[in-house]
Amino acid sequence: MSLIGEYVGHQDHQHLVKYSRTTIIFYAAVDNNSSDTCIPCQQAWAFFKKWNLDCVKVQSLGVFTDYDKMCDVLCTAFKDVSKSEIAEDEEGNVLYFVKKDPKGEQPDQVLSLAKLKTLEYRLFRKMREKLRGFYANDGEKTQALFNDKVKKFISESKELCDKHELPRPLEYYIGVFKAAFIFIGKDFEVRSRLLAEKYVTFSEELLVYFNETEEGKAFGNNKEFFYSDVLDQQKNIAYGEGVSFEHKLAEVQAPKQIIL
Repeated sequence: MSLIGEYVGHQDHQHLVKYSRTTIIFYAAVDNNSSDTCIPCQQAWAFFKKWNLDCVKVQSLGVFTDYDKMCDVLCTAFKDVSKSEIAEDEEGNVLYFVKKDPKGEQPDQVLSLAKLKTLEYRLFRKMREKLRGFYANDGEKTQALFNDKVKKFISESKELCDKHELPRPLEYYIGVFKAAFIFIGKDFEVRSRLLAEKYVTFSEELLVYFNETEEGKAFGNNKEFFYSDVLDQQKNIAYGEGVSFEHKLAEVQAPKQIIL
């Protein structure tokens, strides 16, 4: 059996979420001698807990025999995850589609997996890509080039969020993106290195700076914007305990798994 996890928390290998310690968070287990995508979640989480391994939170969206009802629940989950904050749902969720035998005579079988992304995560990742691209260019940083980057960010963000809610107004993220150029310019050597090597630290310091601007104050403070408490909740994580199979999306962190 192979265990699948994500290495998190190391200061020199930052992505977009901040954790309380360095570890591997496990989210799947694969039977090397099977063609199945992975072993059923109930078995995987039982193994994680038995050996005291850090794992993501898990929740069931329900067991369905009605296709239309399943689609309705999936649509609700998609909307809920899209508008979640990074601190709440991190990068997003993973959906597990599990085949269950109504008579309980056959073991569960994971048929497929699908990802749901939080829009806030996608916007901050877009900021990272555009900022790094802007400062990777050794040419002159003209006002026209700056305006072009901002214009593209606004256009792409509006398209991305056209039919979905955000946890904050889109103007907030546009304001943060614009402020990033001024923020970097105030200490280019240090902050450009943070942008390239430690994006969580860079983003945290950027938000502190933005919150102190007149525009930023209008949106209020955002403490622990990137912090996930999933590692602080490990003792409470267990598949199926106290959870009805008719229960919809609950308060769980990502990378998070939802069982169907």
